[in-house]
Amino acid sequence: FGKFKEIVLFDTLVDKLTTDEIIAVLAHEIAHGKFKDAWRMMFQQVLILGLYVAIIGFTVSSDALAQAFGLSGAHFGFGLLLFFILVEPIGLILSILTNHLSRVAEYRADRYAASMGYKDAMQNAFCKLARENFAQLTPHPLYVFFYYSHPSIPDRLEAIAAVSDA
Repeated sequence: FGKFKEIVLFDTLVDKLTTDEIIAVLAHEIAHGKFKDAWRMMFQQVLILGLYVAIIGFTVSSDALAQAFGLSGAHFGFGLLLFFILVEPIGLILSILTNHLSRVAEYRADRYAASMGYKDAMQNAFCKLARENFAQLTPHPLYVFFYYSHPSIPDRLEAIAAVSDA
């Protein structure tokens, strides 16, 4: 990301994984750079921030909106309160969308690493990391849909297994 592109490997990762598994993780991270995922995510966040600014601007300055609630005209305090009420469901919808896009990017990076010849190493690394981090191995699909920015471990293993050997 940016001028200086760096990938940091923590000592716990280096200590727990084999050389091929570390290379698979590096290939996954390189894929994020290749596909400009960090830039894409930053752009998404700028759009979301712009949307929030537009909504707060509308709620604090709209006479029609304030009058719909029985006020004589726009009122900053009321607009701010209304914004905070609206931001919760809007935020949930936006997080579902951004989490989905993040999961798509993760699958793409996984496929890239697997296609570089590190399919087995990638699967083994995920199993080790899941065990090390006490990952939930059987999350409910709806919970994944609403809250996970990364695919579940079983879903990732299945997707990697589907990558054809080169």
